[in-house]
Amino acid sequence: MGVVMRWRSWRVVVIGVMAALGAGCGHERGQAPSKAGKALPEAVAAHSSGVIPAEGPIRVRFVDPVVDGSKVGSPASSSVFRISPHVAGEAIWTGTRDLEFRPSEPLTPGTTYDVTVSVRPAGGGKTLRFGFEVRAADQVMEIGVDGLTVERDGGARLTGRLTTSNAAKAEAVEKVV
Repeated sequence: MGVVMRWRSWRVVVIGVMAALGAGCGHERGQAPSKAGKALPEAVAAHSSGVIPAEGPIRVRFVDPVVDGSKVGSPASSSVFRISPHVAGEAIWTGTRDLEFRPSEPLTPGTTYDVTVSVRPAGGGKTLRFGFEVRAADQVMEIGVDGLTVERDGGARLTGRLTTSNAAKAEAVEKVV
């Protein structure tokens, strides 16, 4: 009985070690996997991720300059950003290492967007292609009441504040108030 129990224990240990080693394979050390499971290119320093403002841009920063200074402030090729579901907007080079997608309309709150970036460096070389996800923040409104005061003419005044998580149209705010 003791030999059988030891054999089972060793089998569990060996299977556990193999599973742990297998889980760590497939990615180079020091590189985070992207949505597609591939490592981000070393040329990418940062990008928008997680929850972003519905009216905010989607940004990518490269480690080294990708365009020369004359392109800063200019639109990038329409094929640089591919976003699903589709979002109308414009990609702009905001710096020699910085690319920004500015949506024409606010993103749909609560929606997750798959973003694919494809850039060919100015000096030539291999096209940099990678993907990631962002999610447009849900619209949350919070009302705070500061107080109710009685006016001399007998009227009352209620004061307070309304805070929104995203930019909001006046009509939407009026419905809440």
